[in-house]
Amino acid sequence: MKKIAISDLDGFLGQHLRWFFLPLKEEIEIVPISKEMLQTSSPELQSLIKTSDAVVHLAAAHSRNTPNESDIYSTNLRFAHSLTDACDVVGATPHIIFASSVQIHRDNPYGKSKKDVGEHFRTWSASRGAFATNLIIPHEFGEGGKPFDISFVSTFCHQLARGETSEVSPDAKVSLIYGQDIARAVYEAIQHPVNEDKELLGTEMTVAQIYSIVSEQYAKYSADIVPHLPSALHTALFNTLRYHLWENGFYPRMLQLKSDERGSLFEMVKEHTGGQTFVSTTKPDKTRGNHYHTRKIERFCVLEGTATIRLRKILDDKVFSFEVSGESPQYIDMPTFMTHNISNTGKSDVTTAFWCNEIFDSSDSDTYQLPV
Repeated sequence: MKKIAISDLDGFLGQHLRWFFLPLKEEIEIVPISKEMLQTSSPELQSLIKTSDAVVHLAAAHSRNTPNESDIYSTNLRFAHSLTDACDVVGATPHIIFASSVQIHRDNPYGKSKKDVGEHFRTWSASRGAFATNLIIPHEFGEGGKPFDISFVSTFCHQLARGETSEVSPDAKVSLIYGQDIARAVYEAIQHPVNEDKELLGTEMTVAQIYSIVSEQYAKYSADIVPHLPSALHTALFNTLRYHLWENGFYPRMLQLKSDERGSLFEMVKEHTGGQTFVSTTKPDKTRGNHYHTRKIERFCVLEGTATIRLRKILDDKVFSFEVSGESPQYIDMPTFMTHNISNTGKSDVTTAFWCNEIFDSSDSDTYQLPV
């Protein structure tokens, strides 16, 4: 097992790394480096570094967390030197993986600090016979992002969920990369240590194009139609949107029950994505699920009986519960990175229809067992 120390584990990228590594817990142990440890080369930091195979350095001062712009450069250089000083004190040479930024090409304190920190790690590793990998990251986005923070994508999704208007820069261009793709790049760097500056490839788009995609997705989805998802990027954007819809009370969604002398009917899924639908019965006091997905869209809809659907964000303790019944049709779509289950709470069998936007593939099921 490899021990990986990660700074700013509670930040956006740290969260995506925790999600990515959770199924690999038998292979990789993660330990956090706090920003307090990085202020100086503390004994606590030295002890942690001594037993780590690699250090993933994410922590950084930037304009959103540092009121005085002049402190950004000095803070980021201090963090870097604290790490290498701690290594030198205990004679450790871990592989350092640094989350750099495409802003190294810009003339601002943040960009300059990222460039000089990367050069510091390269120089240090070369003199110690160690490895240093600088991952040059474009504009990141994904679930867990806070509005008005690191990614305008989260801001757009948050505002759409709340019915608010967004300011869109029509000509601005970005290279967009999903948080799990960054986490995968970190994992690959851990598996194959090299001394290099590696620029991660994003998708070049205008900000206006990105807003158009998520706003069209929202328009479809708020009309209970799952939108067309022609690429992995579209799916990641949609899952980011769904994350913010969840945060703003979008679920559960009531379905229109159409009744006449013959009986009743409702439309459970309207979609442009394909996938599959299946139906199950669950006996009284039994539970199905207790798993999560990282990319799939999965819908639960009880057709007959009474049940409780429970969800919990992985690596969090809060459980969300919804009482559902076949007498009042409604659906809940399971957000990515939330483990979920359904329990029969009645005295007769529960019949549930499930829909997923992918046909099940046992070799790539995107299903990870985790109790709610």
